[in-house]
Amino acid sequence: MKPYPAAAIILAITLAYSTFRYHVYGDASWAWFPLWTTNKALSWTAAALLASSYLVADKTDARRYGLLGFALMAWHCLVSLFLLGPEFYAKLYAGNALTAAALSSMVLGAIGALAFCCPAWASRAGVKESLDLSRWFTLQRMGYLGLALTAIHCLAIGLPGWLTPSKWPGGLPPITLMGFLTALMPAVRFVRR
Repeated sequence: MKPYPAAAIILAITLAYSTFRYHVYGDASWAWFPLWTTNKALSWTAAALLASSYLVADKTDARRYGLLGFALMAWHCLVSLFLLGPEFYAKLYAGNALTAAALSSMVLGAIGALAFCCPAWASRAGVKESLDLSRWFTLQRMGYLGLALTAIHCLAIGLPGWLTPSKWPGGLPPITLMGFLTALMPAVRFVRR
């Protein structure tokens, strides 16, 4: 499927999933829906698009998946900073301070975002022609590091919730677990080759 319709479908699915998990089955306030819930869907969609950029065969589509994923990842980072606080992310705080797991997750997420800057920069028109091929491929492969850090970012922040499936609203796994699995898809494919 082409990147733009695929991105719209993935975002619709992840938004519906987030809405059902946190609002319909969970106890999250509907007042949080416009930004907090959408941010969860954006994060998972970004991971899916970035992973897809390393899974599709067509290089033009791969570039578009990657750039769309990069844009949504950047938006997720900005919105997360805007929402950061005990009101929206109580599990990340001990009193008024971030927990060690939350801090490590944020640092890993930030380093992952920086790693994705390399393939995003290398995907601009004319860059491949201006670099030698091995350097261009090195920049593109930094996305694998970004995906690995995305997976660890999700693991660091979400692991306690993964271990208590009886508490999952509606039996739906946490978005951090879904993002973790999504970010690992290219690595699984690479290992299976």
